[in-house]
Amino acid sequence: MDEILVEIAVNDKIIESLQRMIEEYRTKNEHLKSKLNDSVIFGNIEVTESMSFGLQLRLYAKKYRVSQAELAEYLGVTQRTISRYMTDEVVPDRDTREKLLKYFDRLK
Repeated sequence: MDEILVEIAVNDKIIESLQRMIEEYRTKNEHLKSKLNDSVIFGNIEVTESMSFGLQLRLYAKKYRVSQAELAEYLGVTQRTISRYMTDEVVPDRDTREKLLKYFDRLK
């Protein structure tokens, strides 16, 4: 009888461990799936003013298939500067923001 109880306890621990592993896998998988969707799908993401400038710039660049190099050339800055704009490391001045607005407006 004691052997059966020990076996049941061991099986319960194995089941708990498997359930934890499955939950961790699901969580990780959902995170990756979400990340993939955000990086690939633009149509379902609405650009709003509450988004950071960098996020808005990344989304528009992705939507219109504009590279950092193309934006850098248009603005007369380095590609690193564009990267810094896109990651919100640096916020461009008003003139630069207006140039970017005109650039994307003409692509519409």
